[in-house]
Amino acid sequence: MEDLHAILKSLSPNQNEALQRLLTCFSSRKQTETKTQLLANLILADGDKILSSEYYSVKIFGVYNPKAFSKLKIRLYDRIYDCLLMSFNLDKAEKIDPTDDALIRIKKKSALYTCIRFEKQLQSLASKLLDEIIEESKQIEYFPGLVEHLRYKKWQQARTNGTDSYEFWDKEQKHYENISSALNKAADYYNMLVAKNKSTANSDKKAIAPFLEKSIAVLNAYPQESKSKSFEYYQLWLQFELYSMRKDYLFVKNTCHSLIELINANKSIFREQRISFVYDNLAETEIYLSNYDSAIQYSAQAQKHFSKKSRNLSLSQNLQFLANFHKGDFAEAEKTNTSLLSFLKDEVGEFDFSKYNFYKANLFFINGNFKEADAHLSLDYKILDDTTGYGIGVRVLHILTHIESADDDRARRGINSLDQFIYRLSPTTEQPSVRDIQILNFLQSLDKEGFQFNMLNKKAHQQIELLSNPSGEYPWQPFTAELIPFHQWVNSKIKRKVSK
Repeated sequence: MEDLHAILKSLSPNQNEALQRLLTCFSSRKQTETKTQLLANLILADGDKILSSEYYSVKIFGVYNPKAFSKLKIRLYDRIYDCLLMSFNLDKAEKIDPTDDALIRIKKKSALYTCIRFEKQLQSLASKLLDEIIEESKQIEYFPGLVEHLRYKKWQQARTNGTDSYEFWDKEQKHYENISSALNKAADYYNMLVAKNKSTANSDKKAIAPFLEKSIAVLNAYPQESKSKSFEYYQLWLQFELYSMRKDYLFVKNTCHSLIELINANKSIFREQRISFVYDNLAETEIYLSNYDSAIQYSAQAQKHFSKKSRNLSLSQNLQFLANFHKGDFAEAEKTNTSLLSFLKDEVGEFDFSKYNFYKANLFFINGNFKEADAHLSLDYKILDDTTGYGIGVRVLHILTHIESADDDRARRGINSLDQFIYRLSPTTEQPSVRDIQILNFLQSLDKEGFQFNMLNKKAHQQIELLSNPSGEYPWQPFTAELIPFHQWVNSKIKRKVSK
């Protein structure tokens, strides 16, 4: 009953009204409410409660009749499906992409063609319908439907026009079969990449590179006449992923622009969300290149097509926050962070919700509100046990907060806790970064000097020089838990001590 309950509850008022009309339009005058409609209304009346099949069967039939109730549920599902297909124009015209709308129309026409293609008196209509399906399938690159209906066209032409016509349409069918086969290969590689990304730990992402190199080489070998626009779309995404791993962000940026141009210029692959995803990736790339104004602009472009309070919108706003924060526009960053924290935990996930609270602590810290930062960092963070960096990031920022507050005892305990946490991580696959280890070593040196920056020895200063070098062994990286670059904070403390 869960699925039936869920689909009924998802109906908008317009869709529910259409369903009610559909359920009663075939009723007799004496029977104003069918059993199917009664089941729908009982489920809707029960609100969020999900009751058993036995309960509804007794309500409708007077007894628990599993076989009859199963048939009733199937009828209700069928009517809901009919309603959803009919009500797109009533309620979802603005939500569905034109390409998806075209695909639905093609499939409806295909169903109608199947019904009438052997009706002698409707042969003219069937032929016209077949031509429309073929032409519209070409426009949106719906190759499975195109190949199927080209086969019907070939058979039809063979019966009416003979061998020459058959051969023409057979050649056309095989041409699109080759294009379809090439696209299937490209789509397979893309979806295998998605699966590999989900199942591979962050520290092992480079292991995907050989797969990408092989995939791209195979796709490049296809003849140009086999490459559809959809094929090119997947091919560009594979290139995007490979060069992202290689950190060739200028190439990645150009690939994003190629994707935007390709999507906008071709009805077959145009999806508003696809455009938004590319703009988000472009914003991320610009952050890597320190082009923060461009990143803010692109993230704003991405957000135009995401649903309110959706996870995709929160991920895009996350990029907007980071761009503003690293740019130094903390007032704008705070506005975006407030928006991020307005999402429900269930909408964005507990991990990301904790991360947005961590962002708030960073804002308190950067504005000198160390008491508020300390209170925020003392929350029960889901990310505190994260082994990919945030577990370290929360601890380091808390230590810096104690140092700024001149609370040496808590700072020292925090350094010992960080040391133990990193020690526990070391044997695991998610090992701490070499930069994190260098930061720990520096903090331990600072602890030995009683947190007096003017007492730091030459080795400690050399450590900070290494951490400050963007092309060295331990460069600061965006998209880590180190929102406030550690070396910048240390250098600001040293300068303040010297100026005093």
